[in-house]
Amino acid sequence: MKLSIQRIVYIIFIVTFGIIIFYIIKVDINYRNQLKDLRKNEISGKIDSIKDLGRGKYSLTLNDDIKLPGLRIRNEIEDYNLKVGDSLYKPENSKIITFFNYKEGKYIKCCYHDIGP
Repeated sequence: MKLSIQRIVYIIFIVTFGIIIFYIIKVDINYRNQLKDLRKNEISGKIDSIKDLGRGKYSLTLNDDIKLPGLRIRNEIEDYNLKVGDSLYKPENSKIITFFNYKEGKYIKCCYHDIGP
């Protein structure tokens, strides 16, 4: 059976669209699993690096070994001037991260962030 060019292009389009949908679903599931793991654990420490991932997402490294996934914390960083050297705390089985600014040798509570559902 002979396939026309139009049919071949249509098949390529459908396969490409399917791959894109599969990739988006995979990335979303991976991100949700990272947030679920983040919620389970108690996390505290000094912020050693802040990496801008774009679109309001930031990746944080604490104590040179704890890496937090892309959190949507642009407002906290801009409004409360969060920077390297500040600190954060998240209790076990909680969705709330508390940020602390380092000022004059003390950590002062500055804001909260809800990591989502």
